[in-house]
Amino acid sequence: MAEKSSKTPTTTNKSASSEVKNQQTGTQVTGTSTSQKKLTYAIIAGVAGFLILAGIIASVSGSTPKSSIQSGAAQNNTTQESNTTSSKAGNNTKTGGGTDSHNTTEAESGTSAATSEAATSTSKSGEPGTSTAASDSGTAGTSQGGSESQPAAPSTPANTEPATTTGERNAVARAKSYLKTMAFSYNGLVKQLEFEGFTTDEATYGADHSDADWYAQAIKKAKSYLNTMAFSRSGLVEQLEFEGFTTDEANYGTDNSGADWYAQAAKKAKSYLDIMAYSRAGLISQLEFEGFTTDEAEYGATQNGL
Repeated sequence: MAEKSSKTPTTTNKSASSEVKNQQTGTQVTGTSTSQKKLTYAIIAGVAGFLILAGIIASVSGSTPKSSIQSGAAQNNTTQESNTTSSKAGNNTKTGGGTDSHNTTEAESGTSAATSEAATSTSKSGEPGTSTAASDSGTAGTSQGGSESQPAAPSTPANTEPATTTGERNAVARAKSYLKTMAFSYNGLVKQLEFEGFTTDEATYGADHSDADWYAQAIKKAKSYLNTMAFSRSGLVEQLEFEGFTTDEANYGTDNSGADWYAQAAKKAKSYLDIMAYSRAGLISQLEFEGFTTDEAEYGATQNGL
């Protein structure tokens, strides 16, 4: 009986020792779990920092290829998966199945939260600042470039007037000499120069550069006609147009010739009576045919005794 009693404390001691070991194992497991969590959070924080830094660099430079970012993200995901796998393996070895499932869930949850925060930080710190900086930079560059540019000096146009030929110069000289002795219309002067042997181009050039006032030439021509014979107003206009003056030039020359049309009718009636006999009615009719008005024709017949 004494021997059986002495064995009972030994069993109690073994139980106590087992409890102590279990407590130590639990302490080790708890410590290991805490270390693994810290390691996982440190890894997650590092990944988040890397993503934030990559987002800032991409937003500032605007030139980071998508493939590089994706490659970096793939590498980070590989690292995370590797670390998570290591963490799972360590927890399986030291703490068993229940502890492994708990720690893995916490690690994955923390990784997802950190990734979400990193993406949010990247989106917040990216494009608006970059856009403003780019806009400010572009504005500054444009302003600077504009202040440095200077307008080009205007070029002096070259003298494009072709050189005159000898024939053209001679045509000008001959045209001016004609205008000193008699009146010409523009067309009349060109025809006269062509009659002299100048080409049409040379004659035209001579008339264009003769410095003539064609309205003044019409007045001069009208007066020269009135000095040699009598004209009615309409008869003188027709004669000037026949000489090549325009209708405006002919009317201007006639109206400014200083003619007295009643006197011209009397002079014309006398020239008719000098070559043949006329009755009063016949003379009046002839004068009207020449363009005189009825009053002017009657005045002309009366002045010649009819």
